[in-house]
Amino acid sequence: MALADEGSRLYNEGQKEEGLAKLTEAIALFPNNANFLYLRGQAYLNMDRKEEACADLQKVNQMVYIEVVRELLPLICK
Repeated sequence: MALADEGSRLYNEGQKEEGLAKLTEAIALFPNNANFLYLRGQAYLNMDRKEEACADLQKVNQMVYIEVVRELLPLICK
């Protein structure tokens, strides 16, 4: 989806808040899209926003099995 792609691009180009905003827009339209939640969760984690990363990655974990997500959850979710 264009919003998520744009969000990822902006984030990777250093426009982190703008990128997160686009990812959040994409998630608002498709709240059960594990890929969008994963992308935003990773972005939050990279920004050391662990509480927000935990929330997104817990949702991902409920939807699909991704080993790295399952390994991260005990480390970031307190």
